[in-house]
Amino acid sequence: MEGRDRALRITGGAQLKGDICVSGSKNAALPEMATALLTSERVTLHNVPRVTDTTVMAEIVRELGGQSEGEGSVVLNTGAAVRSDVPDQLGRRMRATIVLLGALLARFGKARVPRPGGDDIGARRVEQHLRGLRQMGAHINETKDELVATAGRLRGDRIVFDLPTVTGTENILLAAVTAQGRTEIFNAAREPHVQDLCNLLTKMGARIEGIGTELLIVDGVTELGGAEHTVVADYLEAGTYAIAVAAAGGELRIECSRPQDLQVMLLKLE
Repeated sequence: MEGRDRALRITGGAQLKGDICVSGSKNAALPEMATALLTSERVTLHNVPRVTDTTVMAEIVRELGGQSEGEGSVVLNTGAAVRSDVPDQLGRRMRATIVLLGALLARFGKARVPRPGGDDIGARRVEQHLRGLRQMGAHINETKDELVATAGRLRGDRIVFDLPTVTGTENILLAAVTAQGRTEIFNAAREPHVQDLCNLLTKMGARIEGIGTELLIVDGVTELGGAEHTVVADYLEAGTYAIAVAAAGGELRIECSRPQDLQVMLLKLE
């Protein structure tokens, strides 16, 4: 059975035991793959999870004229990229398509991105993304099917989110790192995958202060270089395993994950 019709049958009653290595975070890997659009040099990412969305993002990079090779360790190079329009059939397959808007605007001064698809958990709206990009000088035309944006060199501004938004923070970050002047992002998302994106951008030459806080300050640079980076472990996956063993009993060693990303949840389990 496909998609939402697929079912898992779980037979309980057994304790969990063993060692498990947590996968890389999909939510970190996707915007980090998009950073390749900000430089003509090579970006190498390790610990990229082998999931549908990362495969789709790699296909989008190739459709835009760039290169994406490998699984697990992915090498991206968009030095020859010439397109700024994300193909509909690919872009509608995942939510993370929206972060390409900021990256493409920063690279080409124009972008066409289909309205994102993917999961429909909650009302994930993009108004905060668009308002922030407009403040930075982008002209964005919205239809029910797509977002079409143009800009000269983006300029820094004071961006205040009504509510913390992960992809909104990531979109503004990708736009701001090469924008003219300073961008201040208030009420920024602080999740581990947002921090990891900031760390990669810093390796590429971006100037970002306040990583891990609700105020990110970005001073734009004229260009970014390549980088090699290991995608942070998925704290959601690690937490799922921890809850499972707490419920079923047993002993599980969760490896490849950072304890500091699980502090609140571990306190709840004590």
